[in-house]
Amino acid sequence: MRLICKPKPIRWGIFFSFFSGALPPCRKFFPGCWIPQKRLLLGIMNIKIAIVVSKFNKLVTKNLLEGAQETLLEAGLSAENITVTWVPGAFELPLVAQKIATLKKADGILCLGCVIRGDTAHFDFVAGEAAKGIAAVAMAHVLPVSFGVLTTDTLEQSLHRAGGKLGNKGAECASALLETITTLHQLEA
Repeated sequence: MRLICKPKPIRWGIFFSFFSGALPPCRKFFPGCWIPQKRLLLGIMNIKIAIVVSKFNKLVTKNLLEGAQETLLEAGLSAENITVTWVPGAFELPLVAQKIATLKKADGILCLGCVIRGDTAHFDFVAGEAAKGIAAVAMAHVLPVSFGVLTTDTLEQSLHRAGGKLGNKGAECASALLETITTLHQLEA
């Protein structure tokens, strides 16, 4: 049996291939999407997820974190298997993700942050280096690392993407991380 999530406005593919239990709707983040209560595939209850969150623009990043945590819990992860580490800003996300990956503390890492364009080129350097660094961690360790860093022009745009009228990108990144973990596991089987 296959589970297909089609949240609005983004279409998602198969979330997990095998499941058991009733199918409650994901009320807050993915209207119309169904996530199983119990997981058999991967023993999802035992998956460890590390979330690294930027303190800069905390008004936005705390909402991204809440969305990510809720999605992971609804997917069946236990709260004990979700660790949260705060860093000063988005530029520091790759370094801490690298350390977590090196110590093999998680099956997947979710990096959350928010960089808002200002009047200088600082935005381009921070956003670009955060993206490159996070991708480098994933490739170097062959480990799912999700890029949940909002790059917007205004605070209002960020809030719309952190639980506002455009959904919660933290929740979407958590969902993508779980799907990537599942895909890698299936490739190894």
